[in-house]
Amino acid sequence: MPGGGVEEGETVVQAAVREAAEELGVPIRLGPLRAIIHCRLADGSMQRHWSFEADADTDDIVIAAGPEAAGPPERGTYRAIWLDLDQLEPARIWPPALASLLAANKGNWPDAVTEVCQEPLGEPWPS
Repeated sequence: MPGGGVEEGETVVQAAVREAAEELGVPIRLGPLRAIIHCRLADGSMQRHWSFEADADTDDIVIAAGPEAAGPPERGTYRAIWLDLDQLEPARIWPPALASLLAANKGNWPDAVTEVCQEPLGEPWPS
């Protein structure tokens, strides 16, 4: 799942579109907001993750060279893989609560935005 930080002057929606283009190499059409994950980190700070439904015209994603791609391998990979929902391992996906929500809902979301607080966690993935 693509992700990253909101840059100065950007909205959350603009950041989601930019990050998807950087990390998937395809333009997307952003749909409705589906989940907000509040993560309390081990140092007491908070991260907030907005997850949107999105569509692309192709499944042929290409891992693009965003700034995160140069990070250490222990922070994750930039390999394109497709997983069945029953193969998701929440501990290997950031934030883990999002993977748990996807699996529990079998890929379907309720009409209302789902909000989850997840705490405490170790160091965040680079954003």
